[in-house]
Amino acid sequence: MRFTKENAAAYGSRGGRRTVERHGRAHMAAIGVRGFWATVLRHWDGNAHAYVNYLIMLGLAATDAAPQNGAYEHDRSRIAWQARAGKNYLRPGWRAPCFPEGMEPPF
Repeated sequence: MRFTKENAAAYGSRGGRRTVERHGRAHMAAIGVRGFWATVLRHWDGNAHAYVNYLIMLGLAATDAAPQNGAYEHDRSRIAWQARAGKNYLRPGWRAPCFPEGMEPPF
């Protein structure tokens, strides 16, 4: 049997389900929070609001039904710049997840 992208995806999916069975959803949520904060610290200078706004703007650009009308920016570097500059799509009162205990900055 040849190893393909489909095989890799199936094996990864099976491994992920097995990890959830073994360790539970709380463990997977903790991994997600650590990954979120690692990305924020490594690439966004600790600015969680800018990172989440960047993700929101990417989603809006990806689902833009008529990109030719210019309603949303589609250039990732410009989207990142706008997110860092303070363009805000977050709902009022949004707070970043708590920083995990014992986590060291990844740099």
